[in-house]
Amino acid sequence: MTAKLSNLLKSLLLFLCAFALLTGCVSPKPPPGVRKDLWVGELTGMIRGPIRISSWQSGENKNIQITEGRFTMHVDSAWGGFSDISVQGDVRGRIKDGLMEAKISGSADDSFFSGVLIGTVSEIQGFGTWRLDVPEEDAGTYTGEWTLQKQ
Repeated sequence: MTAKLSNLLKSLLLFLCAFALLTGCVSPKPPPGVRKDLWVGELTGMIRGPIRISSWQSGENKNIQITEGRFTMHVDSAWGGFSDISVQGDVRGRIKDGLMEAKISGSADDSFFSGVLIGTVSEIQGFGTWRLDVPEEDAGTYTGEWTLQKQ
């Protein structure tokens, strides 16, 4: 990637983070007194690593839960060969009627990525698939599966 494009992407990311902080969109928090459930699991596939997600009831609607969390993954191989990169990111989404859909975003070295977690969640466990898209030149798309256990 060219230096100009890299600087433009970094500037755009900083602007979006600043906007999100100012508007309160970065980290949704549950209202006081609402119970948060902790989910711990694993991401497997083209990249592997642990994932931790909290969920809580969304207002009056008992069929919707808000989710947020963090993950760390390790890249053993990438398009074009072997690699040794750590990936860190955030998860934000919701569980509605047992179906989870969450956006994931983060960084690895100087690369930024986004993607999705999609799957099914019961009272005690969850599973599904994930996808990360790296917009860097020739970086590609990474996919795999995830599992979660309610703690």
